[in-house]
Amino acid sequence: MRERARDKGRLEDIIEYSNNVTKLIKGYTLEQLVADKRTYYL
Repeated sequence: MRERARDKGRLEDIIEYSNNVTKLIKGYTLEQLVADKRTYYL
């Protein structure tokens, strides 16, 4: 059986990381994002 506490922690991490990425790329157009290799691989 899976450990629900670990699953919850993983999901919280995914949410936190996706929120961080969203903040980092805010204001970029798709063309700017693709042209900037540092942000492209986020």
